Amino acid sequence: SSDVCSSDLGRGIVETISTSDFLKKVATGDFVLCRTTAPLVKRCLELIGKGKKAVVKGRDIGQGLLNFLDDLDPSPHTPIQEFLDRLTAYKFDKVEKLSKAGRDSEAQVVEDKCETLEVLAYGCNRTIDIRKRIDSIFSDTECNGITFCSIHRSKGLEADVIYLLRRDLLPHPRSKKPIQLQQEENLLYVAITRSQRELYFVEKEPGEK
Repeated sequence: SSDVCSSDLGRGIVETISTSDFLKKVATGDFVLCRTTAPLVKRCLELIGKGKKAVVKGRDIGQGLLNFLDDLDPSPHTPIQEFLDRLTAYKFDKVEKLSKAGRDSEAQVVEDKCETLEVLAYGCNRTIDIRKRIDSIFSDTECNGITFCSIHRSKGLEADVIYLLRRDLLPHPRSKKPIQLQQEENLLYVAITRSQRELYFVEKEPGEK
């Protein structure tokens, strides 16, 4: 069995499953949640590559990534490796400055944006390909498929089957102050109460950031 832990809470199933089992099992109508955006985009692209319909909820998140991409590199024809080198240098410099200034929440946002662009860049040739991917996967319209969603955006939403990616990111490693840790605990509560019937914690893959 792929289960690390399994329990029946009377109203449904709570289990921990592997990433490979998640990719086989997740189906139309299911919601996939995560603390950060990059893991959502990574798994969404994997499922699209397997021929499944999937979107990441949040057209404005996509627009924010496009704006961020334009600020970093306004040319749509920059080779991907050149862009990734620039992105890596930016992430290291910006995150370090924010961390030293004690602005951990802002550092986390910048880190997640950069890691999301890294995921989107995989398999692309030029930055215009990243733009096309962003346009294709971020949506606010009702999805007749699998919906990926940040925990922040899942408040008020419910589904029979919920998958939670990267349980290790709750609390987020950059959340250190008591008020931040309380907010992280609240987010975990939001995530686990979205499910009407089945809740699956998806294991982190070895070496996964």
